[in-house]
Amino acid sequence: SADTMTAIVQDLLLLAKSDEGRLELRKTCVPLVTIVDEAVLLARRPDHASIERDIPAELDVFADPPLLNRVLVNLLSNAVRHTPAEGTVRIVASEAGCATSIVVSDSGEGIPPEHLARIFDRFHRVDTARDRESGGTGLGLAIAKSIVEAHHGRISLASELGKGTTVTISLPSPPLEERI
Repeated sequence: SADTMTAIVQDLLLLAKSDEGRLELRKTCVPLVTIVDEAVLLARRPDHASIERDIPAELDVFADPPLLNRVLVNLLSNAVRHTPAEGTVRIVASEAGCATSIVVSDSGEGIPPEHLARIFDRFHRVDTARDRESGGTGLGLAIAKSIVEAHHGRISLASELGKGTTVTISLPSPPLEERI
């Protein structure tokens, strides 16, 4: 219980810093595949849907690696949790113009339409019958949104009941002087 409470307090402090514009980013230019590979390792669960990835090796992001990793672990964990073992979870990235796009999609249960408008709200959970041990605190997507926006990016979610959910992150491409 103490560990859970500590994690919630740390999450709330991160959100408070973000609200005040004080979320410190230690941005560096890093291959996106490095962050994705680590996130996949942390999000993967035995007896759950596998995670497929399509990340170009040469695609770099200008980001705070631990914070972007946190976003991706949250999105992938949610996708794996809500997709049957025979389903599909995919993470795909590409660069177009001045933006890097990261898309996490699943073939899971989907989200009821009445929850979509509040999906990034703090403490909002689609299935209120789940306890916090299995269902989280309802802060994960709010934190993901805060981190993406601190990177001057955008995050959006689309879902269809019985067909799955897709989360799209758009981040500014690295400045030329920062590219490896």
